[in-house]
Amino acid sequence: MKNYIKTIIQKIRVTAFAGFGSSVKTIALLAVLINFVIEILNRHSFIGALEFVVTAPYAFVLGALIVFTTMLISLLIPARTFALIFTGGLWMAMGIVNFFVTSFRVTPFSVVDFIKLTSVAEIFTVYFNVFEIILIIFAIAICIAGAVLLAVKCRKRPVRKQLSRSLIALGCAGGGIALMFALGLGFGVLSLEMPQLTQAYDDYGFVYCFSVSIFDRGVEEPEEYSRYSTDDILIKISENQKPIGKTVTPNIIYVQLESFFDVNYLKNVGYSYNPVKNFEKLKTMGMSGLLTVPVVGAGTVNTEFEVLSGMSLDFFGAGEYPFKTVLQTNTCETVAYNLMELGYGTHFIHNYQGSFYDRNEIYTHLGFETFTSMEYMSDISYNISGVWPKDDVLTEQIISALDSTDGSDFVMAVTVQSHGKYPPNELPDGTMYKILTSFDDAMAEGGPSSIDALSYYIDQIYEVDQFIGQLYDAVMAYSEDTVLVLYGDHLPSLSISDRDLEKGSTMQTEYVIVSNFGIENNTEAFGDISAYQLSAKVLGMCGINNGILTKLHQNCSELTQYQIWLNTLEYDMLGEDPLGGDSLRHVYGGVRNYYPVTDMHMGLQDVYCTSHVYRDGFLCIYGEHFTSSSKIVLNDSVMDDTIFFSKRMLKLKIEPEELEDVTRFSIIQVSGADKILSSTPVYTLKIA
Repeated sequence: MKNYIKTIIQKIRVTAFAGFGSSVKTIALLAVLINFVIEILNRHSFIGALEFVVTAPYAFVLGALIVFTTMLISLLIPARTFALIFTGGLWMAMGIVNFFVTSFRVTPFSVVDFIKLTSVAEIFTVYFNVFEIILIIFAIAICIAGAVLLAVKCRKRPVRKQLSRSLIALGCAGGGIALMFALGLGFGVLSLEMPQLTQAYDDYGFVYCFSVSIFDRGVEEPEEYSRYSTDDILIKISENQKPIGKTVTPNIIYVQLESFFDVNYLKNVGYSYNPVKNFEKLKTMGMSGLLTVPVVGAGTVNTEFEVLSGMSLDFFGAGEYPFKTVLQTNTCETVAYNLMELGYGTHFIHNYQGSFYDRNEIYTHLGFETFTSMEYMSDISYNISGVWPKDDVLTEQIISALDSTDGSDFVMAVTVQSHGKYPPNELPDGTMYKILTSFDDAMAEGGPSSIDALSYYIDQIYEVDQFIGQLYDAVMAYSEDTVLVLYGDHLPSLSISDRDLEKGSTMQTEYVIVSNFGIENNTEAFGDISAYQLSAKVLGMCGINNGILTKLHQNCSELTQYQIWLNTLEYDMLGEDPLGGDSLRHVYGGVRNYYPVTDMHMGLQDVYCTSHVYRDGFLCIYGEHFTSSSKIVLNDSVMDDTIFFSKRMLKLKIEPEELEDVTRFSIIQVSGADKILSSTPVYTLKIA
């Protein structure tokens, strides 16, 4: 029997590799080399890649095996050379993309970036100048042309004779991946949990993490999930209900500050003037602490999601953006919906494009009644980059939102002025920074990439801090009781590591809570919390406990089962049945989209027309609330050369004969992505 088994093994070996063993060996060597180069790009360091090979050989070998398996597919294709170069080149291309992505935003490249490609395209010019874009397009064109030429010209080999051996080799490689994956998870050298994507890419390598991101989507199903487990959690939450104080219903303002943190925490950095003087002052006057956020360098909407929903992204797929996945078709419990139940008006304000990250659609799933984006703001000015609107425009917008209803309001404002790239592609000649910034040579390794980048960022943070002071003064003078909550969405996309910070980590910003009626002085301090806990804490200050997740965070955060219960509830609320059914949503009685989609109004006031006239070669449209994003539509044609003259007047240079067949017109508000956000009624065009 022993000899018989030995003979079978020998025959399999000969069948699988005889005659093309050298090809398999060549592909294996190429896979190892490609994986190593990818890790050099991933870590921006040759030495870092060597350290990864030495300290995490298991992850490196698995990554190489994944590359090897995909390249083995070339043995099944007649144009073998083309297929081999194409698959290997594809991995190299993704490694190069990851290199550039991590250079600009810290968070590494994953499959989710393909999902949010349209949003990325809208700010592509921020990170690359015209010459660089032309080079990229040229390089892509050369690669495509080369691939086509190679596919046509390369030698075609018959695959039938080697088909069985190729399939066996491919099967063995695939089995090897499955075995290494299972053993790696079992012995703890690999993980499917990637709450900090940047750290995961460092620990397990680009190829493994990118591959996991292909399949790791949606909310993770907890063990032993059932309707009975959710019922049990709801009972336990009720049993642990803590007394809440007297319910008050003040206005509540959230301001999420782009890439903002206390820059005085940076070691070995000096400033000619304290850039965050107002923020530091508010920390001494109100409640504050470190805020653990789910992203670093980018991913603003993920911090928005955690703060609004009370859900932790730790239980979602690697690098997932719910705005681009589950929220496209699902509504979600949020602080906005919870406050609507108490009669609050709910408003979202953002001084950037309304269609960015599909906010104009997603926020109808998160409980907002109005959304004022930059297309509905007429007094916008830009920072020195000429790209990002300044944040001081938001003070008036926030107060206007509070004034828009007779009752209490919840306002969520998201800033944008201090957005990267640092510095942008072009700055005006002779640019002088307001704050002189310097840092010691000791910080150069692993610290901000250049003094110019840091100086530009500090100047923007200084102006954001001026806005904070302005908004605080407005809130203090407001006639209604109002709570103001300020927090950073993530650290900036500078090369900052934990060792560069005197306090906190790269996954932490800060929050500050103040009010104009002293409620923060009568509340027990929160200390350091996570972004998904913030809203429950704020509502608790006001004696409000609406919402299942609100009650969980307020009553059960100190219990050992807390995270398990949070995972279970998130899966029940937003997960998808793996069997394709619709058996979840037990906490809502099985009702999908328990919270209704809101009829969200774009802008606080309607854009409308009052009259029109043709004079001196111009069609003049009169009305109210026009902005630079307003476009005249004649019949069904959008006039891109519409001239914004004032809030009450738009002009269009047009010849009289071009108006002969025009019978109707309207005004639309258009985002930077040429997406129509809203439209006036259609008016009849009458030219005397």
